[in-house]
Amino acid sequence: MRKKPEDRFYKKVDKNGANGCWLWTGGKIAGGYGHFRLRDKMVSAHRFSYIINKGEIAKGMKVCHSCHNTSCVNPEHLFLDTHHGNMKRMKQEGRLVKGSEHGAAKLDEAKVKYIRRLYREGFSMADIAKMHRVNPVTISKVIHGQRWTHVTE
Repeated sequence: MRKKPEDRFYKKVDKNGANGCWLWTGGKIAGGYGHFRLRDKMVSAHRFSYIINKGEIAKGMKVCHSCHNTSCVNPEHLFLDTHHGNMKRMKQEGRLVKGSEHGAAKLDEAKVKYIRRLYREGFSMADIAKMHRVNPVTISKVIHGQRWTHVTE
């Protein structure tokens, strides 16, 4: 007989974490977010916890952590917000990583200054993108101040 998803889920939860966090002990992705197999697809462990404990998640809403622990699945630490609201709160709390601090960044602050200088000197965005092995859209956003806004000349 097949186990219920809730039973399988709770076998991978350690309810003895610091600050009342319930720590996900199963598989995780980058950033420490737990993942859980539900039927034939992977779902975020904190989202699954929210659903089974609090109910459905409206379209466009994100499940956020009041404890700021991405491995936590304690439903008392989970709440809904929009992506914009979550990013705004992260910025206000100083938790939003930027620039070369971001693990996926292909550029750094020095390269951004260099890119802007090359553009002022007449290089095309396409050529600059090839030099740095990034998408031309990325270069456009760097040059027009939509990305790397914290880097000043």
